[in-house]
Parts: sequence; structure tokens; C-alpha cells
Amino acid sequence: MANKGNIPWNKGLTKEINKSIEIIGLKNSISLKGRISPKRKYSFNENDWKIKCCDCGNIIIYKSRDGFRNAIRGQNSGRKIRCGSCKQIGKNISKETRKKQSISAKKRFENLEEREKQSKRCRISAINRIMKTHGHIYPNYNINACKIIEDYGKENGYDFQHALNGGEVNIDGYFPDGLDEEKKTIIEIDETHHFDINGNLREKDIIRQKYLENLEYKIIRIRI
Repeated sequence: MANKGNIPWNKGLTKEINKSIEIIGLKNSISLKGRISPKRKYSFNENDWKIKCCDCGNIIIYKSRDGFRNAIRGQNSGRKIRCGSCKQIGKNISKETRKKQSISAKKRFENLEEREKQSKRCRISAINRIMKTHGHIYPNYNINACKIIEDYGKENGYDFQHALNGGEVNIDGYFPDGLDEEKKTIIEIDETHHFDINGNLREKDIIRQKYLENLEYKIIRIRI
């Protein structure tokens, strides 16, 4: 109980607000007046500050407590929370802006060399951003695929580094499933999501393979 003249720490808190605070793990960071400072930001936690887009169902990740708190308040008041992609649907864009976007896109696709450079910059930038935010990056991997890589390497004289024996190696923003650097050989385990409805390898995997082959890597693909 607060002394006379002092404001209790939980003044102004309701069950709903308290629940939101517990979700983001900030119960102990409330000021004496029961309010959270809008200027203070907390470290990003990948397990918190997530909301589903009301349209596509994708997860929206907030990097600050304030952004997450405002989204929760809006959601509670009946406002629809949408991801960046869904916000663009139906948005009116001027003819001048569309023309600029079209010219910019044509330049990117006409110059393949420039397109590859831009893709490389985007990949490395994304990785650096994740490293800065989380302190590490662990690509998704399949345990069964690692076993296939290990068995193939033993049978054919390769020493592949993969997710379970040192981690996947970063090559200009690409993380091949397995790499034998000494023999300049990469092994890729192709699961169903690597193919389109016609059973052909997806374009992004073809582009990735060509890029790595230009770096003089031999590519082995195993479909499972």
C-alpha cells in the first residue's frame, strides 16, 4: 500500500492493460504513475511483439514496445492491423509515380549484371540487419537432409560442412545446404518447395545456382 501523498505503482492499470504488459514481459518496467515511458525502447525479442495480419495472416513483427503497444490498442478498439504488403493493396498511386517505378524496374531487369549486384547488396544488407538485431543468424534446415549430405559425402569422398557440423556457410548472402570448400563443391537437398507445380526447379534456385557456379563452385543437387 502506498504512503499518503504517493501514487501507487499500479494506478490506472486494468486487467486488459496488465495482460498486455505480461505478454511483452514488461510488468516490472512500469513507472510509479502506472504509465510506460513512450521514449524508452527495449531490446528486440523474437518471441514477443508479434501480431497476425488480419488479411493475409502473415506475422507482423514489431521492433519496439511502443509500436507493439499501439497496435494492441488499435486492435482492441476494432482497428484492422495489416502488414506492409496488404496496406498497398487498393492504394491510389499517381500516374507519374507509376511511370517512375516502371522505368526503374526496366533498368534493373535489362541490366542483368546490375540486377545481380543489387540482389547481392539486398541479401547482405538483410543478413547484417538480422545479425545486428538478434546477434546471430540460423537458416532453417532439415535434419534428414543433413543425414543425406553426410552419407553422400562419405560415399563420394567429400567433407561437407552443413547445419549440424559447423553451420551452413555464408557465400555472398547465400547459405548452401552443404559445402566442401577444399573441393569447391556445394550440395543442395531439394525438397518439394524448391519446385513449381510442373515439377521444374524454381527460378530463384536457378538464379542462385548460376551465381554460385560463376564463383567456380560445382553444384550437386539431390531431390527428395
